[in-house]
Amino acid sequence: MTTWTLNGRTWGYRQEDVPGSPYYLMGSQVFKVWHLLMADLAATAVAAAGSATGAGSAKTVAEAARDAAAGSAIAANGSATAANGAKAGAEAARDAALGHATDAGTAKTEAEAARDAAQGYAANAGTAKTEAEAARDSAQGHATTASAAKTGAEAARDTAQGHATTAGAAKAGAETARDAAAGSAGAAAADRVQTGADRAATGTALATAQALVGSAGTGTATGLAYGALTKSLVTAADVVAVHIYDTRLDSDGGAWTERQGGSWYWEALNTATRGARRRFPTVALIVGQATSIGNVLIIYDAHDLDANGVPRIWMAFPSTATWWGHPQGLKSVHALNGRVWVVTNTGSDGRGHEINFVGDTIERFGPPGGWSLVRGGIASRATTTLSSAGSGRIKDGTASVQMNAVHARVIPGAPLDSAGLPIPTVAVATTAGVSVIHPWGAVYDITGADFGAVQIAANGRMVIQYAFGTSSQADVGPIPYADLSRTAWRQGVYSRTNIPSFVGGSANNLRQTLAVAGGWAGACDDRLSLLAEDPSNIVNGMVAYVTNSYATGWQPGDIRGAWLCDTATGNVTGSVELAVNGDFSSGTAGLTSVNATLSTSASQLVVSRNAAGNAVADMPVAVTPGQTYSVQVEAAKGTTTGNLNLHVSDGSTGGPVLLNLSSSATSTVFLGQFTAGSAAVFVRLFHSGTVPGETAIFDNLSVRLALPDRSYKGRGLVVNGTVSRTALACGLAAVSATWGAAHRLSMPPHPDFD
Repeated sequence: MTTWTLNGRTWGYRQEDVPGSPYYLMGSQVFKVWHLLMADLAATAVAAAGSATGAGSAKTVAEAARDAAAGSAIAANGSATAANGAKAGAEAARDAALGHATDAGTAKTEAEAARDAAQGYAANAGTAKTEAEAARDSAQGHATTASAAKTGAEAARDTAQGHATTAGAAKAGAETARDAAAGSAGAAAADRVQTGADRAATGTALATAQALVGSAGTGTATGLAYGALTKSLVTAADVVAVHIYDTRLDSDGGAWTERQGGSWYWEALNTATRGARRRFPTVALIVGQATSIGNVLIIYDAHDLDANGVPRIWMAFPSTATWWGHPQGLKSVHALNGRVWVVTNTGSDGRGHEINFVGDTIERFGPPGGWSLVRGGIASRATTTLSSAGSGRIKDGTASVQMNAVHARVIPGAPLDSAGLPIPTVAVATTAGVSVIHPWGAVYDITGADFGAVQIAANGRMVIQYAFGTSSQADVGPIPYADLSRTAWRQGVYSRTNIPSFVGGSANNLRQTLAVAGGWAGACDDRLSLLAEDPSNIVNGMVAYVTNSYATGWQPGDIRGAWLCDTATGNVTGSVELAVNGDFSSGTAGLTSVNATLSTSASQLVVSRNAAGNAVADMPVAVTPGQTYSVQVEAAKGTTTGNLNLHVSDGSTGGPVLLNLSSSATSTVFLGQFTAGSAAVFVRLFHSGTVPGETAIFDNLSVRLALPDRSYKGRGLVVNGTVSRTALACGLAAVSATWGAAHRLSMPPHPDFD
């Protein structure tokens, strides 16, 4: 049984499907109710198509409309068939009952109309079906949209919950910030109090400084004094070599210290030979000590200080290590690019060692053969011995195994080591010459003297000195790539008198020479000497002298003089002639002799040799200690074949030499200066030689108070009358006077000023 409900009525195909109801589609009944069926079907289809109340209801109605439309189409097809049958029956009835023709015609017309209507309704039913399916699809789309909307709403809900959580955290953070701000406000208030105290302290310090400056008045050079700016780091009395190694000046800026892992890096810390830090110090203070039991090399970490501000030991190399070869005589230390060089000289033997922290090796140089420490690396430095010859990089021997000094420099184009660092070129000063160790291990020598110091400049030039500490000369030249004699190698000589005068002073010694930007720096007995070298023409170089009492500025070439560059202040009044009988108008009064007979001729002093040796005439002169004096004398050879000489000694004829001038010329004018150390000096006039009877002639000896000449010429300005020296802001002093014949500075006549 099949039934369906349309527009409130229940329909069926057969009468028995809907008992008692006229709404069925079998037989001729379809013609009676067809118009009602179409109306119900149309109403239901319209309702289904227009329904948008709910996705579920629309779907249900659409499905019912679809089913009804399908049923209606079937019924319509059946009705069309029935109509055709009815037409046949009607035509038969017409023939059988002519009296009923009118009614049959009417019935025919109505049946045809019903057929046409049924066909139209069938078409409408198809359209309704299509619309119903579209409505169904739309309803399904709305359902999908509704589901998506639900999902979005749930996501929005979760986001809102997240924002709520964030808002809670923000609230908590804000409360914390509020509390911190309150604390900061308190700290700021404390800082303001401290700042006020600091300002007050600064004001006090400023007032003190101003008072000290005010006390540095006329006639004083020490009115402004400062506290000690130095600190004793190592107090051992047996320190013989010190080197400050700043790894930030290495080729890689010290980066190698950040990527190490050799035996020394992993060895036990806080032992007798190792400190508390593994990493190589950024700034290392390397100290060599010659103890009673042997050499000790200690590396201090300049950035790791104890409670007293003294650097702690980072690593020690004890004297008991047999690889030293000779436990005594440590002389010099140098370091660069992760390598430390140590040289020794016992007086009869010596060695050189390269401690390579990058390669974790210790290599010996000096004796030929190439010895290196490989067993255990640097961590075994306290006990291990050297391996057999041939395992090291440096296989050539040096000029001598007795070594006095070592220096290293990276030369452009040098090969790289395993860490990517350029291998430095090393120069070693020995008792038989200077040996240069090239990066590939070859060694070339500059022979011919006992050298005490050596330095390599950034431009590849070298400076070498004779026996360390007593040299008055420095030789310069290029890095050698073959064995050469000293005279064949050198390109220039700097001394006391060579131009420009690097050493300066007639009796000065050059203690140490250092390579600096653009030239050299020399530590002399009484000054720091700076040299701006002109390698293409040595005499065109410039020198500058610096002490705690004067600074000359640059002096080019063969300078005539450098005056009035002192810091001394106060009035200076010139002296009378201090050389009593200096014109020898009173014969030989006031003079004493050595190996000579003294006489005068035409008011000139004649010194005749009466025994082998220098023929000498001495004159004592009373002076004021600490003052500078100008001394002048005219000298000429009589019959002597030796040199003419002017000599000034302090305190006695055998006292310290203050001035020493000599000339081989037939005649000359000696002009110089000296600074007295005691209340009397001795001026010595003499000529050298051995032949008795030879003579020399001297005249017009003069000694006068002077303002010093700081150039190598050493010819002071004689003070006449009184001049004033006033301190300037730059630290020097201005010299002033009521200039004229009575108050002036003068230079005695000399050929240099002609």
